[in-house]
Amino acid sequence: MSTYLRGDSSSSNQSMGGATHVTLCRCGQEAVLKTSWTETNPSRRFLGCINYGTPAYCHFLEWIDLVVHHRSRHVIIRLLRKPDRLEKRRRR
Repeated sequence: MSTYLRGDSSSSNQSMGGATHVTLCRCGQEAVLKTSWTETNPSRRFLGCINYGTPAYCHFLEWIDLVVHHRSRHVIIRLLRKPDRLEKRRRR
């Protein structure tokens, strides 16, 4: 991983007074900001390789957010499942 400052501030990466801090993955591409929706890391943001899902994927991942507390994780997962439960009730 490497970082550099870019002159424009259009990136979703961290801004530093007019310049933008950009993180590069192992491929040399600019890492993109994503959000995990897995049960172990719900709503946790991370920087990942732009080539995810392709043969060029380098497996780069850098967490932005801290680990979600187990109680918060439980609440988030229940909230994410709630629309499914409501839809099943509606269909009955």
